[in-house]
Amino acid sequence: MAERRKIGDWIESGYLGSGTFGMVKLWHNEVTKAKIALKTCRNDPPLSEKNRERWRQEVEFLKRIKHPNIIETRPLPEELVEEGRRMKFLPALCMEYCEGGDLRKTLSTTENCCGLKETMIIRVCEDIANAIECLHKENIAHRDLKPENIVICQSGSKNIYKVIDLGYAKQADQAGLWHSFVGTQYYLAPEILTGQKYTLKVDLWSFGILLYECCTGNRPFPGHCQELYESMRSKEQQFIAVTFEDENDMLVYRDKLPEVNRLNCVLQRKFEKLFRLLLDGNPSRRGSCETDAGTRSWRDCVDEIRNTKVIEVFCIDLYKQFAYELTSNFSLKELQSLLEKDTGIPSEHQELFTHDGSDLTSLSSATACLTAFMFNKAFNPKLELRYKHELPSILLKMLEDPEAFSKRSTKRHMEVYKHSVFFIHRQIENNKCLIRGLKALVIRLLKWSRQEFTVRSETVGQRVTELRSVFSFFDQSLRTDLKNYESKCSTFKNGVTRDMPDFEAWRRVDINNILREASEIFKRKSELQNKIATMKNNERVSKTPERSMQQLTQRAKEIQSRYENMKASMRNQPGMKKPEDKSSCWKDKIGTVRDTIKMILKEVEKINEEFYHFLRELFILRQELENFIPTLKGLETKTIELGGKIREWQQSRQEQIWKLLSRSNDKEEKAEKDQASSQQRPAVNPRR
Repeated sequence: MAERRKIGDWIESGYLGSGTFGMVKLWHNEVTKAKIALKTCRNDPPLSEKNRERWRQEVEFLKRIKHPNIIETRPLPEELVEEGRRMKFLPALCMEYCEGGDLRKTLSTTENCCGLKETMIIRVCEDIANAIECLHKENIAHRDLKPENIVICQSGSKNIYKVIDLGYAKQADQAGLWHSFVGTQYYLAPEILTGQKYTLKVDLWSFGILLYECCTGNRPFPGHCQELYESMRSKEQQFIAVTFEDENDMLVYRDKLPEVNRLNCVLQRKFEKLFRLLLDGNPSRRGSCETDAGTRSWRDCVDEIRNTKVIEVFCIDLYKQFAYELTSNFSLKELQSLLEKDTGIPSEHQELFTHDGSDLTSLSSATACLTAFMFNKAFNPKLELRYKHELPSILLKMLEDPEAFSKRSTKRHMEVYKHSVFFIHRQIENNKCLIRGLKALVIRLLKWSRQEFTVRSETVGQRVTELRSVFSFFDQSLRTDLKNYESKCSTFKNGVTRDMPDFEAWRRVDINNILREASEIFKRKSELQNKIATMKNNERVSKTPERSMQQLTQRAKEIQSRYENMKASMRNQPGMKKPEDKSSCWKDKIGTVRDTIKMILKEVEKINEEFYHFLRELFILRQELENFIPTLKGLETKTIELGGKIREWQQSRQEQIWKLLSRSNDKEEKAEKDQASSQQRPAVNPRR
């Protein structure tokens, strides 16, 4: 291993890449631990005087322009300045070190073979648009925008994308025109390729190519096609890409993004509008268009993409996600109407809720993108799963006729691998959504059962206990009344049943029937509580996802490994353009991919069946609870009514018995007075 260079406290740590005229290396300070990216001019072969001037211009531009999305320069450490003077180097360019590498490195990963994640695309779009706008305000054209010249700086939890390598950058003169043929061919605007004079707008074309590649994993136009270059300037503005169809050996113009990408349908439409402005072959028209509301610029499109709010609704029983734009006046009713149109589920049967099981009641307060779930309240657990695989069209063709497909071009075979990776990762994402949706349904059931079932059951239990107490007190009161009546009202000749007309009816009151009914209901309640506990602790919701993810991830790794091997073989054998060169080899490879895709489809179907079985159990339990609640309410009503009657009877009993006792007391008092009066009266002698 070669010994690393050391100058003062600075140590050369590694090679980062090369620019237009120089190479970039990482240096770190062994004392302060600071890191810098140092770009030095190549001496072998020596630069021409024109390129030496371009080098000085790049250094001057970067030192002058300060923007968060353009690489930032750093003061060159004094030790390295002295080394440069001693070696008679051109001025070195000291820059901040961006540990995320360049965008090409990110795009080259197998995971991103069909484009970046949605959030990353939006970030790239906004950051690079800001950098271009900054340069153009200074009348500077970058002239070499491409993924290799975008680096990623990590700032906390987010990435910041920055433009580097201004080696071909040029400041416009008064005319604002250039004619030099500079840049990287795949990203060059048609006017440069055809030798025309050009303006700052060449950067918009390069930006469009770069952004399209971020969205799809492919560039929008095939390279090295003279016919295409010549037709670009005259193509209609609506077309944003051209594909070469090897079946009929012709170019096909496209006005939409390909089916395989990671954007939701709302953002996909907005990016297509942006591409129509950026990838306009007519430079005088590029970057803007006329609308009913006036002139619309490419920057307006970027701002609209940045400010777009989307609600994504995952339909659990359809195993599919739907996306809608959240505008300022977008209502829940409008969302339900669109969902009814897209899913066939009537609005009144749509149950919309969030990840924590709460109802989705309003959209007006949404300040960011939302994720929600939908469940069909009219879900029939007896019906079969409505899920359908949405395979990319190229995989469908491959499965239908693998023999014929094995004879297609190498490019088409590469697409099979890429689309297979995309399909597997899409299944993994859908599984994650399904898991979150089912967990939200369980949380929702637990919340509802807590309020409607558990709390109500406790309330009804208290009512039954109160009824027992009220009746016991009433019954004891009647017994006491009878004793008091027999001891104090014995002089009454009518008897208690006549003196207290309701007494006999009160004595016949029996709450045993309602208590037996309550006992049966609470027995059923205990059974349902056990089912709720089982559902809450059901390991299927936790273990099935883990197992399914492992299976799908393993399949993804297999396909990704084959894809990487295929790319390597193409690099090692650049002349191999047609599969006929190794027909049996290609046939075997396609057969392997076909078998893997079939296995994935079976595994996904098995996973979904297992989840669907859980969904059936969940729905049946919810139906049982919903059917049980009226029974519980009925018992509560009966206990309240009977308890109320007993309290009324208790009041009536008290009034009647107190009247009888009062009459008895009055009679006793009168008898006592009469007796006392007779004892106090003087004796009278009879007349003689």
